[in-house]
Amino acid sequence: MRRREFTAGLLLTAVARSALAQQPGRHYRIALVHPIIPANQLTEKGGTFYHLFFVELHRSGYTEGGNLIIERYSAEGHPDRFADLAREVVNRDPDLIAVIGNEFATEFNAATRTIPILAIMIDCSE
Repeated sequence: MRRREFTAGLLLTAVARSALAQQPGRHYRIALVHPIIPANQLTEKGGTFYHLFFVELHRSGYTEGGNLIIERYSAEGHPDRFADLAREVVNRDPDLIAVIGNEFATEFNAATRTIPILAIMIDCSE
């Protein structure tokens, strides 16, 4: 499980880094979206995957509260909210949308063609 989480964390930050190519003095906004986990748990302390995500962002020069703003969203386990939440997030116009799950990511693809979307698949079977 740790190898998968580590690989996912590295992939996530590599994509985030290229999507957010740093410009001095600029603040970047990432929308971090989960279909189930409450938004207030999508933090560095919210599990191994999220810890790695934030560590890699920091290592790449992005610091939440500094040059990075992370907006957290959750459908809180309600698939009927996916489309509305996708539109809400897209209307906020973040620089990057990081979303967990294929079905959820499909809603974001339908809602925007201009904002980069990072669809993250996590295998929880182990």
